[in-house]
Amino acid sequence: MKYIYITLFLLTLQGCGSSSDNSAPQETSTVIIDMELNKSYTVYTGDKLVKTSEDTQVSILKNAQEETSTLILLKGSANILRK
Repeated sequence: MKYIYITLFLLTLQGCGSSSDNSAPQETSTVIIDMELNKSYTVYTGDKLVKTSEDTQVSILKNAQEETSTLILLKGSANILRK
């Protein structure tokens, strides 16, 4: 079940808006956010959730109006990768 939630979350983020222009690609650095149990995190288009333990469980609440989601780490460990 947890795999379904994580997969749905990642697909939701990938499906959210992208722009296509012909400008040169810009280098971006990736920020790694270590999630803490029972703390909420707002994630944006392009953010990625990476589980770092097999027993990871995450609650995902989608805000369609703002194109953001709120994640809460319920069990295990995970990171958010933000560019």
